[in-house]
Amino acid sequence: MRVFMRKTLSKLLQRALALSLGIAIQNFPEGAIISMPLRAEGESKRKAFLGGVLSGVVEPIGAVMTILVAQLVIPVLPYLLSFAAGVML
Repeated sequence: MRVFMRKTLSKLLQRALALSLGIAIQNFPEGAIISMPLRAEGESKRKAFLGGVLSGVVEPIGAVMTILVAQLVIPVLPYLLSFAAGVML
């Protein structure tokens, strides 16, 4: 049983690492999309870089807020899902 758990945990960690790496790689072009137009409009390199960085800073804040709000929704989640299922009929 322990070997199975260890293998399962190892696969789970590999998938989590791959997902985290994918999200991190996606943030580079996102920052560039913010920074490059600012630089093209004549902003300093520092302001353009800061704009790109600040566009990514809000992501962890949003993640924490989502976790906190999700904790509030869990007790009523069955009712919300039932309502959604009824609407789809």
